Formats: sequence, C-alpha cells, structure tokens
Amino acid sequence: MVLHLSENQDFHVMALAAIDLCRSGDWVAGLPRLSYVAKYRNGDELLPSVFFSYLGYGLAKRERKYQEGLDLCKTGVRLNEFDGEPWLYLAKTYMLFGRKKPAIEALDRGLQLDPEDRDLLRMRGEFGWRRRTVMSALPRAHAINRVTGGLRSLAMSRRESP
Repeated sequence: MVLHLSENQDFHVMALAAIDLCRSGDWVAGLPRLSYVAKYRNGDELLPSVFFSYLGYGLAKRERKYQEGLDLCKTGVRLNEFDGEPWLYLAKTYMLFGRKKPAIEALDRGLQLDPEDRDLLRMRGEFGWRRRTVMSALPRAHAINRVTGGLRSLAMSRRESP
C-alpha cells in the first residue's frame, strides 16, 4: 500500500488513526500506516507511547520481525510504564515467541497499574493463577515448596469433595 500525504501531515493524528484501526482488528490497514509514520515522521514529533507497542506487535505478528517487534514494545513500555496497554502488547509479543514466563510478568505488571483492565485480565486468566508458595523465602522450584505445595493442594481438594 502506498500512502500519499501532504507536507504538513500531522503524524500524531495519523498515528492515532492507525492505532484505532488496529484496535478495531484491522491490522491490514493499520500496520502500513504505523510503518509509514515510523519511517517518515520528523524525529522531534511526539507520538503516543502505545504507537510503539502496536507497531512492535504488528511487525512481530504479521511480518514475523520478532526481535524488532519486541524491541519496539519495550520502547512503548519505557515511554509510558504507568499505562497497562503497552504491557499487554509486550505480553502478546512475548507469546509470539512462545515465552510464557516474561509474558505473565508483563501482564502482572500491567495489572498492578490497572487491576480492572479487561484485556489484561482476560489474557492473564488464560494462563491460570498460581497460589503463593508455602515457604515464600524459598524458590517455587525448591523441593520443600514442591512437596508442601502438593500436600496443600491435596488437602484442599479433599476438603472440597463431598
């Protein structure tokens, strides 16, 4: 797709419109616009921080540029680490790599910032929720935590059954 714009095109406005397209699920139209803004914008022009998150996820998912996409998503988080949406797209991008642990960590960080975000909650729920370890001073994989956690799980399942 070739986009023709005037010299005084407002890249911030174009970035917001492209993000809206992607949010609505139209990545075919949105991603080329995001790429155009990234390529031709004036370096001093401010863009919404989620711009980098959408561009990164789109490049990783649609063009298989995984590392570039991940780097852009990390930039989006760095620019606005107090918003849950960049953390969501960082997690989604990690999952394209099959990296579950950092994806869950990103979701948990996003939920600390916005505990009622439906998209973060939905994706985090897909992974399930773990109970705290019995011995919090020890790592989850430590033998004591594995044994006592199994015993706790067994006791709780027996208590729940009729």
